[in-house]
Amino acid sequence: MTGADGNRRIVFTTNDGMTIEGKMLTPDGRDLTAALLGPGASPMAAPASEQDASVGSSQRLAPEPVTAQSQSASSTPEPQTIAAQAGNEVMVPAKATTLDELLDQATRMSVWFSAGNPKPNAPVVYMMADPTCPYCAQSVDKLASKIESGDIDLRVILAPIRNQDAVFQAASILQSQDPAGDFVTHERSQVGTTSSTLTMFDRTAINPDVVRGLQRNVAWGRLNGVKGVPFWIYQGPDGAKVRAGLLADDMLSEIEPLPKQPASYPQSEESAQ
Repeated sequence: MTGADGNRRIVFTTNDGMTIEGKMLTPDGRDLTAALLGPGASPMAAPASEQDASVGSSQRLAPEPVTAQSQSASSTPEPQTIAAQAGNEVMVPAKATTLDELLDQATRMSVWFSAGNPKPNAPVVYMMADPTCPYCAQSVDKLASKIESGDIDLRVILAPIRNQDAVFQAASILQSQDPAGDFVTHERSQVGTTSSTLTMFDRTAINPDVVRGLQRNVAWGRLNGVKGVPFWIYQGPDGAKVRAGLLADDMLSEIEPLPKQPASYPQSEESAQ
């Protein structure tokens, strides 16, 4: 909500009508409030709203000194290493001024996992998702058969922006022994297709490095103009493209495999704190 002073605040309401206002903290006392209520925060994107503009228009990307896992385009993080990779401090990329650079940052500088076992050279799409977002759930359910067959490589960038439960659900997915399987069943359970296999971790057992990885995903998205979820980044016939909202059929027909990544990437002088 927005307070009388114009600042955004996190509030919770109880069943008996009471309102509780305060900060959102991790089990070890780290403040999540600023990351989750950063500039341009929105609970979710409107369905089927396409954001496909050239650099120099409203789609120009903001400078983003991010820290996250370094990941090659052809590999998928192993479940047991995601938590460790989320806490790595690496040199940040130079300012992303094109959609092609944004796609490269998604590949190499965000904390992500593949939702299945894609076939070689399968089309790749990055999905920024909140585990409590109904549009994300509907989109994953629509993609389920392609994920299962390996005909698409859905790479999930968890960005819990809707509520506190989303943070702990996202962290539990990343700390799971099977992040991909638990994510897919969790999403599909929200539309009644199947039962969720996700086991929620006790909040005191959430790894702080995982929380920091989620914070970076959220901050990276916000500073690059992402207003809500689901948000899609992919290679189209004429270069990188982005869309926001519920998965559209025409988007599926234009997703292509990733181009080969450059051997090196421009770096800024800043590094992670």
